[in-house]
Amino acid sequence: MLLYPDLCTILRRHPKQKLSYASGTSAFHAGATVTGGTSGAIATIDRAAVGTTATGYLIVRSVTGTFQSGEIITDNGSPAGHAQLSVAPAVYLNGSNEREYYWLNDQANVSARFYQMASRMQVLGAGEYPAMDVFVHLPGNVTVQEEEYRISTTNEGVTGLYQILGPIRTPRNMWGVDHYECKLKEVAGS
Repeated sequence: MLLYPDLCTILRRHPKQKLSYASGTSAFHAGATVTGGTSGAIATIDRAAVGTTATGYLIVRSVTGTFQSGEIITDNGSPAGHAQLSVAPAVYLNGSNEREYYWLNDQANVSARFYQMASRMQVLGAGEYPAMDVFVHLPGNVTVQEEEYRISTTNEGVTGLYQILGPIRTPRNMWGVDHYECKLKEVAGS
């Protein structure tokens, strides 16, 4: 039985959405909340008005509800952005035709065991230390998947935000998955 003396937060990625609009009468504001007049759907504007005030699109995240084609959208900026959705919302694809994502906390206060070990045998000179890879053991009742989840921790020696690298090992016992073993890579700039 593994002991889990550490804590972490597991974050999950979500695709940003594109809201195309026409008949705009005032500009939208990055960071503002946009609301659908008919649907009541809401989202946070990640980037505002790619195009002009009259026609263009918004890149949004943290969408709650479903925006409807043809409905009036407004934001809570000053003055309030105002336009009509010209098509149904779509997943946003950047200039390289790839999805863009944002990350939200998915599972908080998750028990974990972080550890480090050298990635390969090396011959070291005096005063040199081996490069250490970070690993984590997580209990079998959490949800993790390569690329879809990240792990954040403030534990001494491993504080930071990490991408889960594959493959994730899933040792089993007679009741199912006993725990997960994941290799981690620190996210640049975290």
